[in-house]
Amino acid sequence: MSTSPDAKNLEEGLLIHAAEEEEANTPPRRQRSLRWQNNFLAFLIPLLILALAYAIYTVFPFGDRHILTVDLFHQYAPFMAMLRRTILSGESILFTFSGGLGMNLYSLFAYYLASPLNILLLLFPETLLSEAVFVLTLVKVGFAGLAFHLFLKETFQRRGAFSVIFGAMYALSAFVMAYSWNIMWLDALILLPLVLWALTRFIKKGKFALYVVFLALLLISNYYAAFFACVFMLLYFPILMSQHTVGWTGGRRFKVIMQIITATVIAVALTAFLLLPAVQGLQHTSASGDKFPATVEFTANPLAYLAQHFMLLEPTIRSGYPNLYSGVGTILLLPIFFMSTRIRLCEKLMYLGLMLFLILSFDLNILNFLWHGMHFPNQLPYRNSFVYIFLVLTMAYSALRSLRDLKGKDIVLLTMPLVLAVPISVLLLEDLAVSVATQWATIIFLLLYMLVFAAVGLSESQTILSDRTARRDFRRSTISSVLILLMLFELLAHSISSVHFVGKNEYFGLRDGYAAGAKPSAIRAALADIENNYDDGPFYRVEINKQKSSNDPALYGYNGLSMFASTSAESPVKFFENMGYYSNGINSYKYTGSTLFLDSLLGIEFLLAREPISHEEVLREQVLDNGEVQVYQNPYALPLGFAVNSSVLTYKSTGGRVFQNQNRLAKHMFPELGDVFTELNVSNLDSPPGTGSAGGDSSFNFYKTYPEESYTLHLQANVEEAGTHYLYYDSQGHDMDDLILRTASGNVRRMNDDGLTELGFLDEGEHTLELNFSASAADSGNVVLRLARIDETMLEQFCVQGNRAGLELTTFRNDQFSGKFESPQDGVLLLTMPYDPGWIVWIDGEIQDNIRQVNSALMAIPITAGEHRITMRFWPEGLSEGLLISAIALAVFALAIIFSVLRRKRRKQVAVGEYIASDEFLAAPSSEGGPDPESVGAEGTSEVTYLEETPASTEEERDLRFDNFLENTAELREQSEADDFSDKMEQYYKRTYSYPRETVSEDLDTDSTEAIDDQYKNENSENDGD
Repeated sequence: MSTSPDAKNLEEGLLIHAAEEEEANTPPRRQRSLRWQNNFLAFLIPLLILALAYAIYTVFPFGDRHILTVDLFHQYAPFMAMLRRTILSGESILFTFSGGLGMNLYSLFAYYLASPLNILLLLFPETLLSEAVFVLTLVKVGFAGLAFHLFLKETFQRRGAFSVIFGAMYALSAFVMAYSWNIMWLDALILLPLVLWALTRFIKKGKFALYVVFLALLLISNYYAAFFACVFMLLYFPILMSQHTVGWTGGRRFKVIMQIITATVIAVALTAFLLLPAVQGLQHTSASGDKFPATVEFTANPLAYLAQHFMLLEPTIRSGYPNLYSGVGTILLLPIFFMSTRIRLCEKLMYLGLMLFLILSFDLNILNFLWHGMHFPNQLPYRNSFVYIFLVLTMAYSALRSLRDLKGKDIVLLTMPLVLAVPISVLLLEDLAVSVATQWATIIFLLLYMLVFAAVGLSESQTILSDRTARRDFRRSTISSVLILLMLFELLAHSISSVHFVGKNEYFGLRDGYAAGAKPSAIRAALADIENNYDDGPFYRVEINKQKSSNDPALYGYNGLSMFASTSAESPVKFFENMGYYSNGINSYKYTGSTLFLDSLLGIEFLLAREPISHEEVLREQVLDNGEVQVYQNPYALPLGFAVNSSVLTYKSTGGRVFQNQNRLAKHMFPELGDVFTELNVSNLDSPPGTGSAGGDSSFNFYKTYPEESYTLHLQANVEEAGTHYLYYDSQGHDMDDLILRTASGNVRRMNDDGLTELGFLDEGEHTLELNFSASAADSGNVVLRLARIDETMLEQFCVQGNRAGLELTTFRNDQFSGKFESPQDGVLLLTMPYDPGWIVWIDGEIQDNIRQVNSALMAIPITAGEHRITMRFWPEGLSEGLLISAIALAVFALAIIFSVLRRKRRKQVAVGEYIASDEFLAAPSSEGGPDPESVGAEGTSEVTYLEETPASTEEERDLRFDNFLENTAELREQSEADDFSDKMEQYYKRTYSYPRETVSEDLDTDSTEAIDDQYKNENSENDGD
């Protein structure tokens, strides 16, 4: 039986009327309960799915692993431990000596630690650091789902379960699964939807306060990821304006745009206290030196970006294509979006243009460079891909309401090309590593979505008027439930797969030994024991051999050297690398590679051995052994500062010559000093007579006899004087298995890493070195190897002179200290801490403007001979200006809110009508029954409550009557608003019956009457600035 179009339209209108009447009849408390229920589910569902994925991977408390991997292991978790310790101890947030010999903590805080959610760290003891990070990750993912759900509700004015599911798809996208260990980036995923949600309210209702607050929070939480979000919001803004300003005049649009610009400036200014110092600090980092691309390059085939939407695809972390997956269903919903008759053409074109621009931004090197802040990232490519996911999911959600406009065959015709594109894209792209499982999973889910989407259209086309109410609702509910379960199952499978790949490629380690377990507890106990028994002043440095992370000082809370942070200055890194320390050459240096001379120079007095020292230690004294760690004390350690010869200002280190560099540095400080290190001759035992295979300058050639096999190069060193020795080794990039030292006494020492290694005490005699090259090594090449003995007499003389002119601290905090010293001659006060322009120095009460640098690394202050007093205080560059700007912005923001509140109250008062303020209002009602209700005001109040039968005699009485009037008419006002809403609904129903296609449709999610009411209000009211 066929149904005429008019009957169908009437039938649909009746159904919408019934659904909305049921919504209108639902008690307000029940409506609020449903809204909060959906909000809670939007938060809980992604949280539980991710928790389940980690539980399957045996993450604690479901196993013995933690989620700390890559930089979360080496950087973020140690910094979180440091933040927790700083807050609880009351130490300064401006500067810390827990890493890098001293670093700008305020700049580091702005980049890594400014998320307000980090307050949750205080709820966990230091032994549960891994679990605190785990919970924090789950909470942030949950909030991301909630935020996107709220954005969809505000933008599309629809209620129901699908905005909840799309929130979960956003929170568990490929970007999140690949980069969730970059935990500080997750705040941007939370706040991007919230800012756009608030911006939508700003456009529609003129309410600016939440927009300012959320935008400021976005910039504060992590300004790096906020940059991506802000660029995207700028590009997305025209779409918002197009959606929510239909029918507006040009003047009204211009007014709103100017209001938004003003609010944006206020929000940015509110963050100046943090961002201005952070920007100043970035000028000294490696990220500031990248050059603009000289050529235009495209990086991939367009089909590669389609493949990044496949299910169960291995996430990109180190290198590869952008992480774009957010659900297989979105692939099918995108063409439906562009086919929809419910979406205006101009809106489709704007969405299409923005989507293509974002894809081009991935592919074009210049745009990629600009998106990343004029910088090419060091690994972790396409860090802005989450904004693409945001856009695609928004389009897909918008397309949902158009499903019932399509017939089943339309869905099939859309799906088949996409199914065929899966194997074709894999065949055409040789560098695209897509497994067979990934291809089949994508195809199967495309077909499943096709069946469900087709069922929607089939259900709509087969609906009969006689069974409209019951059977249609049942079919819709069934189809919606099947679709929701399909989406949830896909999300769960994707999350489990992604956690597996991240764990496989980057490794989720064992929690024991990091922050929890016997070893960390023993380290903390040893540090506490040192603190309690140290009586040589308020400052000393400690280090750990066999570090657990690249930031052990931050992780365990001691003043140390090891440091790895994107905010660290670039210039000191080369100095420490040339001294022999391990370094990545960009923003990290570690204690690995130190010598006793460097320990003494830099004031590293205590060495904690995580594992028993493998060499014979004779120069340090063991002062503690608690069964898990041993503590050695360096008797030659120098204070934080000491006076040296001014020639140290001319010192320049060179690469690869670690022992010469240290000797020259010591002589520049004290010119009369002899060499601290004596290099030994090393010969090549495999060199036939006369071949000269020793390349000179401690460089040794090797030639593999059988190219496909491993090879061992034998070297010999003749030790003429017993003592503590060090070995510097550089494999020049050749594949090495290990290096073995066989001493004259028969002991064997195995080493696996390049760099500087302490060999300990070696007796006189001949010692053999075996360099084992792997089978994959080159057929021939050369390596660099240097062996040296430290001269204890010269080391002692160096330390005696340093201590004689050493700085004696009288007060000490991380961000300020004072003390006294005596210099035997004019020179400089060398401070063994990296130079930072934020330090303010007073000597003998006079501020010093001429703070110098030693080899672009250490600080030096010119001084005269004699006794001096020094005071130093750290205040980050730009902080004073930033505080002033933020204070002004806060005052302006507060005044704007006050003005807005007063304006709103005034409007409410005016709504009662001018009649209230007149003398007639205070008089008794007339015989005709009082004033005409139409004159009462804009609210349309139909009844007037009279205060007294006689006029007021005084101004005070008039004010009292006015206040009583407002109280007495509150109930009448609410009734009036309810009646007004009923009138609007009646008009809406009439429009529904006459023009069902032009109304807000109900889709798989039923539209709420709030949407209709808000739409009516926005079309008939001016912006209110609140």
